[in-house]
Amino acid sequence: MQTVSLYDEGVRFFHDPDLHYEITADNSVRVDPATGECVMYLGIRDYIVDGERMRKRIEMMAGAPMLFLEPIDANGNRKWDGVVNITWEPNGEYKNYQEQCVSDPEKISEHYDPDTAMTNDGTVVRAAFVFAYDDYVKYVIKKEGAADRYVSAYNVTSVVLNQNEYICSVISTNGDRFLSVLESGRENAIKVTITFDLAYDFTDDQRGVNLFTMSDTIAQITETKLT
Repeated sequence: MQTVSLYDEGVRFFHDPDLHYEITADNSVRVDPATGECVMYLGIRDYIVDGERMRKRIEMMAGAPMLFLEPIDANGNRKWDGVVNITWEPNGEYKNYQEQCVSDPEKISEHYDPDTAMTNDGTVVRAAFVFAYDDYVKYVIKKEGAADRYVSAYNVTSVVLNQNEYICSVISTNGDRFLSVLESGRENAIKVTITFDLAYDFTDDQRGVNLFTMSDTIAQITETKLT
């Protein structure tokens, strides 16, 4: 099995819904000084091969059919300081997932097993944003010797953990809820909003975002001509 990079497949963040202006380190996105919101568009541009306009489709076929997003610092490490929340406007095709633990729970949160579980009651921990819609999408919260607990993961990036609880998975409790296809073309662009705390001191702080899947996610990549 070959590991592919979403970036190498053309997945980018853009300033505009028409996917004209790519966000880069030298062309960074603006944070609204009134609301703290940073708006980006996730997508893939159509492209030309031998004079033909082509469309690319990346569909997650097996494993966890889900995409995650997290803020990272200049060194590529996750950094939630000053980030209030992440939201998106659902656009695309969806699949179901009901496994009680994903292959890489450490990618969702630092609090992913009994050894890393927070021991303080009512502790708020951060979790990677998952591209899924409505409250049928849940974080699976586990605790040794106790029944699983489920908390909404829809447009949420923080979870309250009770004593010795940890986050092991994200599941759909009713039907297809996880974004499972990325497709080129401006009509398939996905609007993502990151909200920052304007009271936080971002002096000399550089941020980016990391878009990722689980290690057992298997994607099928197809290219078709547009007529």
